[in-house]
Amino acid sequence: MGFGYALYFSERGRNRVIRWEPDSGEASVVAGASSEEGQTLMDPYGLAFDHQGDLLIADKGHYRICRLRSGRLESVRLVDKDNHRRRLPESAAPYDPQSYDCPTALSKGLNGTILASLYEERTIYRLHPDGEMELVLGVSPSRRYELAGPRTTVPAPEVRSSPIYYPTAVIESRGGTIFFVEQAARTVREYDPVQGITSLFRVGGPALRSREETPAVGQVETLRAGN
Repeated sequence: MGFGYALYFSERGRNRVIRWEPDSGEASVVAGASSEEGQTLMDPYGLAFDHQGDLLIADKGHYRICRLRSGRLESVRLVDKDNHRRRLPESAAPYDPQSYDCPTALSKGLNGTILASLYEERTIYRLHPDGEMELVLGVSPSRRYELAGPRTTVPAPEVRSSPIYYPTAVIESRGGTIFFVEQAARTVREYDPVQGITSLFRVGGPALRSREETPAVGQVETLRAGN
């Protein structure tokens, strides 16, 4: 990810975030080098800069999104204003409304917001500058539901009650259309608030998943409504 004249990237296996200067070739660890409590990272995944220019990190293994400010990590305070994450009689016994299960991708959304995918929750959220969590895609983790298999298309009225399958990358266009990857379905989706969810293409398939080595040439299967 670029910011100014520098590039930032996460080293997931080494639990740190690197800043690289292309002109000088100098690289430095900006987060994850300290062993101090609260300053460590565990499988840092997505990166994004917020509306104030602070670096946000999806600290996947610690179930948090953190902000790098003045060289120190602080957990971002997230607020469930509409109380959709509250415990319900049907909620699973271990469910904790304050636990954000495996944040993965982060990207800049419209109007100073940040889009965040929560992999194990199977949700995508819009995070507002005040920390408000707006559920965009997926079913609230407080609810019990069955995964019956991904659908090729989901009409807009059914989006809020339709599960998504372990999302990773997510990005929003200037027009408000959201594109995301459902890793378990190996599919790239397009979400339009008016039209609903459609499938753009699926990568690989059973033959690819059974291979021990990465093929020299991949296959992309284009999906169309009704297929």
